[in-house]
Amino acid sequence: MRPLYSFLAILLLPALAIASSFFDRPFFETVRETPVIIRGKVGKSEVREVTGSDGSRRLFTMYDVKVSEGLKGEPRAGSTVQIRELGGEKNGVTLSVSGTAQFSAGDDVVVMLGSSGSEETSYPVQGMMMGRYSVEKGKDGIEILEGPGLGLSTPPGMRRENSADGKSTVVSLDQLREIIRAQATEPSPVAPDPAETQAMASLKILPTATPPENRTGSASPELKSNQEFPARAPLSSPSSRMILGLGILIGSIWFLINRKKKR
Repeated sequence: MRPLYSFLAILLLPALAIASSFFDRPFFETVRETPVIIRGKVGKSEVREVTGSDGSRRLFTMYDVKVSEGLKGEPRAGSTVQIRELGGEKNGVTLSVSGTAQFSAGDDVVVMLGSSGSEETSYPVQGMMMGRYSVEKGKDGIEILEGPGLGLSTPPGMRRENSADGKSTVVSLDQLREIIRAQATEPSPVAPDPAETQAMASLKILPTATPPENRTGSASPELKSNQEFPARAPLSSPSSRMILGLGILIGSIWFLINRKKKR
């Protein structure tokens, strides 16, 4: 059993190294791209061995959270949801993952969660430790969020420097509610009508000739494989022979004139 987990840990190292590399991103984007956001109090926890679809076994720590406010997504106030983070200790085997969110019983938190999925009963913490925010009371009595997900990219107008330590960048809970409400009213991108897309794809645009005097310096239209162009006049035609002879005559006269000037 122990060698198996050691082998899995080695396989997971590259992925965990990438997952543990965090970057500062705008708080607005984090909220917009998170499908579930809840506020609640952390309850009991347990470490569970989960077998993946590929047959691999991993340790996850499951936390029960009593939802006091469903800010975004399905969970509602009064319900209890289970959230999960990769890692934990079970039967003498420990899987430690740098950068995971840490929870303790009794914590009052706001958590960014991913979708539970059709076959899952628990929600993954979105962004690991970047998806966990403590709810604290500021010096002015306003409830505020504190966490590493609030970095330098948080707009200055949203920052509050009255956190418990007087230094951390924080956002009030009311500001988070307002962001979620504003984003909920944003117009969704309109998907193209499949019937209209198919009709447009079936159209065949025929090339049209553009008179020389109406041509501009704009880019040439895309050439179609079935586009027809007039054939060039062969050199054996009378008009071609006349033009060629006239060109030779003018060139000969110009040569003789320049030769006399040099003498």
